[in-house]
Amino acid sequence: MAGDLVAALTLSEIWSGKQFQLLVREVKLLTRDKEWTAYLSETRMLHETPENLDALIREEKQRVAVEFIQEAWNSALREGIEPSILADSGLRAILTQFYAHDGEKAVVELIDGLSEKLRCGQFDANRVLQ
Repeated sequence: MAGDLVAALTLSEIWSGKQFQLLVREVKLLTRDKEWTAYLSETRMLHETPENLDALIREEKQRVAVEFIQEAWNSALREGIEPSILADSGLRAILTQFYAHDGEKAVVELIDGLSEKLRCGQFDANRVLQ
């Protein structure tokens, strides 16, 4: 699976030629938007240094994760589940899984950071970035 490949390769292996090209193909498989895939692989990935590659991979994983969560949210809305119930249930499930995986300290840090992000407007779908 693509995620296993990305996790298994070190930066030096990725940057050493054949594996890098394989990673670019794997990232393409992970994305659904063909225009974004072309932009990512041709304009950014191929011109990045090994130091920036981890950040690009993380950014792509975050984009795909948000897409999955948005699909689940929209599906639940179509089934008649109210947004407030969805948000409460979703947060409980996510925080429970995150706690089991990374522990209490990681959950506390995540929650502490949410209020600042809220104040900065990061959750406003209508915000305009300049």
